[in-house]
Amino acid sequence: LSRPLHIVEPSSPKAAEQKQQQEDERYERYSRLLFVLDYRKSTIMQKLLFLVSSINVNALQLDSGQARALTSVQLTDEQLMDQSLDIVTGFVILDRYTRIVMVEGLRHKAMRQIIDTLGIVDLKSTRQCKVLFHPDLCFSQRLYGQFNLCLKQIKLRQPTLESLTYRPELCLTGRCEPYVSTALHQLTEIKRATRLHMLKSNGSFPSAQGLIAI
Repeated sequence: LSRPLHIVEPSSPKAAEQKQQQEDERYERYSRLLFVLDYRKSTIMQKLLFLVSSINVNALQLDSGQARALTSVQLTDEQLMDQSLDIVTGFVILDRYTRIVMVEGLRHKAMRQIIDTLGIVDLKSTRQCKVLFHPDLCFSQRLYGQFNLCLKQIKLRQPTLESLTYRPELCLTGRCEPYVSTALHQLTEIKRATRLHMLKSNGSFPSAQGLIAI
């Protein structure tokens, strides 16, 4: 008996894109965007904060009162577990001279809106504004959902992040909780990084627990 002939029909570019998007959403559905900003670079920061608030208010269909008090809105356990919830989460670390900002969200939804609105693809990094993003670099989980609907802002007591890493009680894992020293070193790696894939390869994204404890 002759074997049946298998014919593979070429898929259209649109069909291939849809299939790839489905695979991405199944396994690595999130994007991350990082800024390292001069403290005085406030314009892009204001635009980003407004955009995050708008996206999150719309995603949860909050009323005007809740929108005005967004910092008090707490996500439910069910919402935190919902991987399709189209919100943006993240953090802002501030010292006297620099802001480290990270936002995360669904790559084909809220994060695409942020990337397009801020013109991130065409934005060139400078000494005052470093931008780390790659449209094809994706992540399988959301790290900062417990920060709820506003970017968690953490102001360091020391003048610089680097000055914290010189303190033995904070930078040595044997003298403080491991997640604290780990978070400090990861933030330092973020300040030095030139490519987002380096941070992903090295696991250099601090945990929410580590950030809160700094």
